[in-house]
Amino acid sequence: MLTKWETLFLLFMTLAIMGHVVILPPLYDVAGRDAWISALFSFPVGVLFVWAIYRLRLLFSGYDFPTISSTLLSKPVGTGLIFVLDAYYLFLSGYSAAALAEMINIGFLPETPVSALVLWLMLFCLYAANKRG
Repeated sequence: MLTKWETLFLLFMTLAIMGHVVILPPLYDVAGRDAWISALFSFPVGVLFVWAIYRLRLLFSGYDFPTISSTLLSKPVGTGLIFVLDAYYLFLSGYSAAALAEMINIGFLPETPVSALVLWLMLFCLYAANKRG
């Protein structure tokens, strides 16, 4: 089960990666210099999202997320939600690793292949995840 700090860290990292890596380039292409208005419209939705997660953490403090999703939804819908979230975070992790490796390749190591940087980054993340602090 995630602690409250791990949940907060996961929220912050997800919002930062989605906001800066995935959403901004197409947003600037479509909206141009008026893109700042989207932050005004999305802020209340983000506050409600964080508040809902906080309330769920208070109501189901002793349970993990698969148990909560199976309780609130049904077993098949909860399992489907877990599958969708796993796929989403896997895609987001891979996309972030590729973007970081490309940035390192452009700025610091232009002679190194991007695939080698991605492989090193993935192995480093695997090591860090298995080490657990």
